[in-house]
Amino acid sequence: MRWFGGYGEGSGAVAGASTADPSVDPEPAASPPASARHLPDWPDRQAFWTLIVGAPLVLSVLRLWVEAGGELQTTLLLVANVDPINLIAAFVVTASWLAATVLVAVFAVGGVLLANEAATGGRDTLPRWLFARWRAAAPPWLTIGCFLLGALTWEILFLPLLLLAACAAFQISPWRQPRRWLRLLAALLALVVYSVVLWPTISLAYNRDEVVVVGLLLAPVLLALAIAGPIATFLVRPFAITAHGAVAALTLLAVWPFMTTPVLPLNVVVAGPAGSPPTYLRGHVVLVDDVHTVVLRDRGGVEYVPNGQIRSQVLCPSDEETPRFRLWVYGVHVEDSVLRGIGRSVRPIARERPECRVEVDPVS
Repeated sequence: MRWFGGYGEGSGAVAGASTADPSVDPEPAASPPASARHLPDWPDRQAFWTLIVGAPLVLSVLRLWVEAGGELQTTLLLVANVDPINLIAAFVVTASWLAATVLVAVFAVGGVLLANEAATGGRDTLPRWLFARWRAAAPPWLTIGCFLLGALTWEILFLPLLLLAACAAFQISPWRQPRRWLRLLAALLALVVYSVVLWPTISLAYNRDEVVVVGLLLAPVLLALAIAGPIATFLVRPFAITAHGAVAALTLLAVWPFMTTPVLPLNVVVAGPAGSPPTYLRGHVVLVDDVHTVVLRDRGGVEYVPNGQIRSQVLCPSDEETPRFRLWVYGVHVEDSVLRGIGRSVRPIARERPECRVEVDPVS
């Protein structure tokens, strides 16, 4: 009651003063603390979470449409027979690296821009650039989780780029040590550890004239030593505009392989009437009922194969799984992720069957 009475008396006093003496100005409202003023407003947070939640759903639906070759009836066939759980599982397996890539790029650019805002005295105001606002809006668990997901799902060849992005997003730099000898020791220690881990692979790639591999393994680490901290003032606007456009282009480029990756496993169905040569049908098994096995052909079209004519089925790798480099890091291929490397150590990949290289006319 004392609190209620005090609130009533205070309200009455303010009201009486304003009506009895108009010359008395009311007390100015207390300004919000700095910790609240520098956070992004609600529309920016809502846009950020809408992107995180809505983009996977839209991409999954469009993915079935692309898988069907843009044909309405084939799309309806896939929608009716592809289980939502299978679609979610396929999205997690094939698109986890995509989500990590986009968010890591956003957080890296946002971290650099936030550092520049703080250096120019804009700590207590809203960040100017979109990615900076998204970086400030993202909770720490999401930021750290994206980088951990990238470390597990990115190809080993691109992990140095992830290290560069982490130094930009979290503003990590050995030069922030208070003493000069500590700075040099930290930088030297980081380079020595990195060289011990990857020098055999870098040396082998150099001897084989794999310039792209050498650049991807060396350049990001050297840039990571200087990426943290504000950039020159006259470079902020060109950097921000270029970085926003580059991340948008990177997203489109990353979406393309995801959209073209099949949702269903790739099989070769060996079939044919008894007493006739077998027919090899390459595609994705959509449905198996009591009469037919429905196969979405790899080159378009749907084939209904009578179950009585099916002799065998072979699971085949896709063309995207063929490696381009013959380079390994402690037994793990440079084009494999950490998770794939662990999986292949548990269950090594089997040899490709000869049936996977053959496709002839459809079953008659």
